[in-house]
Amino acid sequence: MFFLCTYVDSDRWPSSFEPLLYPAGLSFYRPFSYRESYFHPVETAQRLSDKAQRDALLKQPTWNRGFFGVRFVRDEPYISRFIPLRKVTLTDVRATNVLNLRFRLGRYVAPILDQGKRHLQVLDLTGAVPDLKETKLFIDVPTALAEMAERAPTVEEFPPQLWQSLEEELSPGAWEHVRNAFVLRLSAVRQRGKTKAMVAQEIDPSAHVYGYSLQANKAYDLEISHDRIIQKGKDTPPNEFQFVLGNPQEEIISSKRMLQLLGNYRDDYLWVKPQISTEGPIELAFESARLDQPNAFVEAKASRLIGLRIPVVFKEKSWPLMKWVNLALFIMSVVAMCLLYRYRYVGADEKTQKIMLVVFAALVSLTITSLKDFLSSKE
Repeated sequence: MFFLCTYVDSDRWPSSFEPLLYPAGLSFYRPFSYRESYFHPVETAQRLSDKAQRDALLKQPTWNRGFFGVRFVRDEPYISRFIPLRKVTLTDVRATNVLNLRFRLGRYVAPILDQGKRHLQVLDLTGAVPDLKETKLFIDVPTALAEMAERAPTVEEFPPQLWQSLEEELSPGAWEHVRNAFVLRLSAVRQRGKTKAMVAQEIDPSAHVYGYSLQANKAYDLEISHDRIIQKGKDTPPNEFQFVLGNPQEEIISSKRMLQLLGNYRDDYLWVKPQISTEGPIELAFESARLDQPNAFVEAKASRLIGLRIPVVFKEKSWPLMKWVNLALFIMSVVAMCLLYRYRYVGADEKTQKIMLVVFAALVSLTITSLKDFLSSKE
C-alpha cells in the first residue's frame, strides 16, 4: 500500500481538495507529478522509472492501491500527521524528468462519530519516513500503518460532514491558504430523463483514463454542489467570483454556463448537450472567473475557487433499434422486388404472375413505408 500525499499548507493547496470533487470510478483529470526525491523509499521511484518493473507493480492489487490524503509541512505539531481522504488506484505512470502518476478515484474515508462529534482518522507518520521535515509525497507504507489505514470506514458516496470534519483538522498554516475557498463537486452524471447515475468507463486505453462516454446531440444531467471552507470565528468576505463552463458553445451547449455562488453551500443541477464528436478524451471544465468578467478565467489560487475538469469523450450518436429495423426492411424489400420481378418473366404461368404482382405491390408499399420511417425516425 502507498500514501499519495499533498501539502495542504503550501502554495499547492488546491491539489488537496481536487481529488475529493469527483465520483468514485473516475480518473483524476491530470497526473500528479513528483520528483524522485519525493518518494520514500527512493528505490520505489527507481522501480517506477523502469518500464518492466513498473508494469509488474501496476498489475499487483496489493501494491497499486493506496490512500490519497493531506500532510502538513509548516506547523510542528502537525508535520507528522497524514489524513487519508479516499482510496485511489494507480493506473498509469510515465517517467520523464519527473514521474507522472495517473490514478483512479475510489471510496471516500468516512468521518468517525465519537462522543457525538464526527472526525477524520489521523495517522502518525513517525517512523514511516526517516525525516518528517523532508518532502515525501509518495510513501510506501509499513505493514502496521497500512493495517491501521485499512481499518478506516469507507463509503462509495460523498460522506456527510466530510468538509466540516476536514476543517477541524487543519493547521493554522493551512487556514492561511484555504480560508473561504469554494469547492465545486460533481455528484453524478445521468442521461436526461434517467434516474440511474452513469458509470465511468475507460475512455482512453492508451493512458488508462476512466471517464464518461457521452453521445453527441444528446442531453445529460449534472448533479453538482458547492461548499465554502469556513474557519470558525473568522469573517467571510463577499465573493467576487463565479464558476463558468469553459467549453465553447460549438463544442457543448448547457442550460446555464455560469454558476453564481449563493450562500456557503448549495446543490445545483444543469444539463449539457455535446454538439460534436471528439477523437479522444477532453475535459468538461468548470473554471473560476470574476463576476464582472465571465470570459476571463482566473487561477484557482487567486480566486479561491476550485472548479471541475471532468474526463469525457463525445461519441457519434448511435441509431435507435427501430431505425436499424426500418433500414433492414427497406434493403430486404428492394432485394425481394428484384427477384420477384425477374421470376415473373422466367417461365411463370399467368396465374403465378398475377400472384407475384400482388406480392410485388405489397413489397413496394413496404419499401416506401420503411424508407419513410427510416428517414423520419428521431435520433
